[in-house]
Amino acid sequence: MFRIQLIEMLTFLFDILPDTGRIRFTLNLALLLHKRGYEVYYTDSSDSVFTSHLLQQGIGRILFPHDFQWFIPDLILLDYQLRNKAIIYYKYGVETVFIDVQFWGHSLKGKNAIPIIYLPPSDHTIQPLSLRLDNLRSRLLSKKTFRLAIISLLEEGVSTFSLFYLYDIFKASCIKNNFYEFILLTNKTETVQQLFPLPDNMSLYRQLDLPSVLPFCDIILTSGDLNTWVEGVSANLPFLAYPVSQQQADIQSVRKYEKMGFGIAGEVENITPDIFEQQINRVLMDEKKIKNKLKKINSFFQLENQNLIQVVDYLITFIQQNRR
Repeated sequence: MFRIQLIEMLTFLFDILPDTGRIRFTLNLALLLHKRGYEVYYTDSSDSVFTSHLLQQGIGRILFPHDFQWFIPDLILLDYQLRNKAIIYYKYGVETVFIDVQFWGHSLKGKNAIPIIYLPPSDHTIQPLSLRLDNLRSRLLSKKTFRLAIISLLEEGVSTFSLFYLYDIFKASCIKNNFYEFILLTNKTETVQQLFPLPDNMSLYRQLDLPSVLPFCDIILTSGDLNTWVEGVSANLPFLAYPVSQQQADIQSVRKYEKMGFGIAGEVENITPDIFEQQINRVLMDEKKIKNKLKKINSFFQLENQNLIQVVDYLITFIQQNRR
């Protein structure tokens, strides 16, 4: 006689800061919970570029707090950056665990009053179409002489004034160094107008399928946002990171990359084409060591994603124990 093991229907609600990078760290767990047969939702305040993809996979969307008139989940998975909302969910009588980003040295579960689950990044990405993408890849592949491909993904949170200043520096460096192949992603019309005419070795794009382009690049310029960090790490690209502002928290954020051995932290203030070129050269001098670090953290993230089933088991046990 066959025995059918029934899975208790549990409901999970993710409440995550609506930042592409932070949502991305939750995707594999959400999809794994759904695959196990549980109901999984995100709050409407967690909307991101991944929302339509999640809906297509059968993961729902809840209006908070309106839908709590009829919907009460078994567990809230709350972004640690939104931890002040824990008291709101407590008033609804719902158990909560915190979700945070997995870096080296973190354990999966913290020992706080509210547990913290540290998650590795998902390999899911957004792949916008670009008619010029094939031309770009062909250009990067067809160079018969030495080319240094630098891609700039700096617009996440950086002030317009700082961007204008940096872009002028980058343009001057391209003119001076014809072996630079500079790829700049920008959604700002005023940026495009300011930079034209462009040197032959500098190109502008509004959107790109990054996983298809980054493997052909040598250095990534970033403001330190999580999504760019994940893309760069996945492509094994050394970082040159500039803070989004001169506030101490932003400066510490980009210095974190340098401390972890993924590249160097630059400074926007007082930068010149010569200083920029020196920073590029510093990254290249340490390229082998940096790429070894990136390779190790990629292996670490792959292992952590394989072990997410343990996180699922922990969450189920946590719900069951707190019902007693």
